[in-house]
Amino acid sequence: MTVPRNTCPDCESELQPIKLLDATDPGMGGQGIAHVEIAYAAAHAEASFLTRTVPRLGAVKAKLCPTCGRILLYGEPAR
Repeated sequence: MTVPRNTCPDCESELQPIKLLDATDPGMGGQGIAHVEIAYAAAHAEASFLTRTVPRLGAVKAKLCPTCGRILLYGEPAR
């Protein structure tokens, strides 16, 4: 497995780790509540009939370039 890069492929600035927010409910203030970690699953994964959940393979992590604004996404396999 390769290590995620630390410099931007566009401008070579140092990348900063960021947290991606997924608000499953916008809430009264519209800012989002019930944040969950963004994850990924196999392309053919289907939701369970009983629980309606999809088996997750890992989490989606991100890095931001503060200079040009590019965001890079990486998959981090579950342990």
